[in-house]
Amino acid sequence: MTIASSVEYRPVKSYISLNLDPSVVFTEQKAIGNFPLYLKLILGDKFRVCPNFGAFIRTNSNYGWTTGLSIEYQIKDDFFIIAKGDIMKDYYKNEYPNKFGWKDTVTDKESNIWLSIGVKKNIIRLKQ
Repeated sequence: MTIASSVEYRPVKSYISLNLDPSVVFTEQKAIGNFPLYLKLILGDKFRVCPNFGAFIRTNSNYGWTTGLSIEYQIKDDFFIIAKGDIMKDYYKNEYPNKFGWKDTVTDKESNIWLSIGVKKNIIRLKQ
């Protein structure tokens, strides 16, 4: 199970926004915090197609980059429905025994695809 939120900073009439999407993934062993920070290009007005690219860190010492695409549909002035897909490339350290009996530390990597559906509500509107 995952619980997530999103914080987006978009200057008035800008086509680019800065986003932070903190989330917590609950596994059988522990909870892992995820903190992606990325730039999103906003194409459209009522119906938006938004590619993004950025980086992330996790509380389990993983780090990496993320890229994705979201589709947003405006229902009311400050209310959107969102469908989003992201590819996250994780880098993490592993220790493996070597032929001399010591352990070598190696950086491994893996890719994950995250899909999400949600709603977005503007809670702070600065004067234009």
